[in-house]
Amino acid sequence: MASTRSHLKTPRASVACTKCRLRKVRCDVARRGHPCNNCELDHKECVVPPKRRKTGPHLHTLSANQNEPVPRLRLTTSENRPVDVAFHAYPFIKTDFLTRLAHHETSYLDSQLCFRLVTRPLWDTMIQSYFRHINPVLPLFNEVTFLQESRANGPATLSLFTAQAILFAACPFVSRTTIKECGFPNYREARAAFYFRAKSLYRLEVERHTASIIEGSLLLSLCSSPQTENPVNSIWLSIAIQHCRSMGAHYTKLQKTMLPKDWLEVKRLWWVCLVRDRLVALGYRRPLQIADENLEAELDIILSDEFRDEFCHSEVHLPPVRNALFFVFLSFCRLCIPLTRILKLGVDKPNSHLALQEADECVKSLERWLKMTNDHMQASYHEIWSNEHVVLHYQLIQIYFQAAYLHIQNFKITFIESKLPNTDEYTMELLDTGGDIQKSVEAIAASLSILERDKLVKYLPISAVMCIVLPFILHAMPVKLVPDTEQSEESMKRTESFLQLTQSVQARQNNIGTITDVIEQVITFIQPHKPIADLKQLISLQPAYYLRVLETLDLALATGRFPCRRLATNADDSLLNNIQISEADVQDPSGMFSMARKSPNILGTMVERGERGSLETSMELSENGLCESDWPTSDSFFANRFIGNIPTINRNYVD
Repeated sequence: MASTRSHLKTPRASVACTKCRLRKVRCDVARRGHPCNNCELDHKECVVPPKRRKTGPHLHTLSANQNEPVPRLRLTTSENRPVDVAFHAYPFIKTDFLTRLAHHETSYLDSQLCFRLVTRPLWDTMIQSYFRHINPVLPLFNEVTFLQESRANGPATLSLFTAQAILFAACPFVSRTTIKECGFPNYREARAAFYFRAKSLYRLEVERHTASIIEGSLLLSLCSSPQTENPVNSIWLSIAIQHCRSMGAHYTKLQKTMLPKDWLEVKRLWWVCLVRDRLVALGYRRPLQIADENLEAELDIILSDEFRDEFCHSEVHLPPVRNALFFVFLSFCRLCIPLTRILKLGVDKPNSHLALQEADECVKSLERWLKMTNDHMQASYHEIWSNEHVVLHYQLIQIYFQAAYLHIQNFKITFIESKLPNTDEYTMELLDTGGDIQKSVEAIAASLSILERDKLVKYLPISAVMCIVLPFILHAMPVKLVPDTEQSEESMKRTESFLQLTQSVQARQNNIGTITDVIEQVITFIQPHKPIADLKQLISLQPAYYLRVLETLDLALATGRFPCRRLATNADDSLLNNIQISEADVQDPSGMFSMARKSPNILGTMVERGERGSLETSMELSENGLCESDWPTSDSFFANRFIGNIPTINRNYVD
């Protein structure tokens, strides 16, 4: 009987709804009727597409005037001007994918406005903003070539997936008027719409060209990923990295199968992956996805004259500004070399006394980088020092530098507290380290003050905001611990400045509210124990208190979860009844991977009604008043990334 049953095949359903087709699960709508069992359980609309036509879809079938489901996020301006056009109105957008898509897939994408792009004047405005703010520091495209091809009548060279991703990335940098002319009430809705369109195009495999997938995925990795067990920006970055490796981008020598021009393009994409990987790891407290890849040899490639000539030709920036921005990009690439060592501190030598020596060497390498960068900027670009784009990007790399410096000092405190307790060396090291942390926090505050003065705060990327969270809290701690001193008033002003900065960014980025919630909860947990003069004294006298705040913050930023059980604490610890942590999290400081394994069904992420779900996880309200995410399980993603491997690409990861 068992052998007979094994040869029986369940007949394929004659028809399936759109949701079941996308998820590739069995649909019973033909037998049961509307809605199917899956859609009823998930509280989703059950839509059965019409039968596929014998002939392939034509361009005229992509019109929004067909009898399709009501489009999502479709808005019009108050003057009833068209806010978008069909993508084939742009001759430089590739259309070859139309012959590959089934009719129901075409209908679905059309109903979700994935085939719509903004009108030409709005496109030009957003592309200008993209090349003015994003491409100088993440050079995915040759600016001159891109703009020339976008003005020509052909041939088609740009992927629709990449085009939607560019619009998504450019949203925070255009004016509010432009956003409204695009048909959206605010920046968040615009980003949500373009993100959803790009994600849907990716999931249905509209684009198969490897370089285009890399470009679009890297742009979508700029999403302000919520602090949950599903690190959306890291997953997009993983997709880009794996495709880069498939092209041989991680090799330092020209491959025989490539032309020099193509090789330069591939290496440019690889360096953007390297830069994004370091920024995500630094800001979100996540492991590196790209280990040490002989970065010194890689750096020689982008220092070549060919790369400089390609980078420094620009239509949106004057030559001196473009040259300065190129130097800023090179400076951050140079920073990636010590940053790689810094982010691996404690991993290679967790129990070795050489760890402090390694940390000191990292500090020296950072100081050498800072001196070289500042000296060259002041000597070569003093005439354009006040240019807003130069100011913005220069202050950004200063913030990243200080965040890396804080990472080293926090590692030193952790090591000293666990390995060198109650010694003279212990006391002196804590005093010195506390002073260094205080100086670093003040330096970040100074950079933010400059950006606030020049009204550039609104252009802060999410990576910089993540690096500001710890200084924000460290500024707030003396306010709560020392309410009666003069320094408390100064710290309160700085804390208010930090809060205004995050609120300014929140208007243009999604999920910033989650970050501010983490900050508020951590600050709420802080309980004063005894008077402390400043942050330096706090670290030297109560390092365990400082470390508990630090560990709680790292856990919350990496996973969106606060510890679930109280740590065993000493009587002198001030953070007594609020900060809690599980035993498993003590063994796994990041908490990411153990919690991913303990969650067999990550689909059950719940958010109370009224809270804003993340655009990346496509959350929808159910009848019981909760918000359910249709994310798939990502255990293998966390496990593979923990040991340094890149997970196998699965388009369902980015649902």
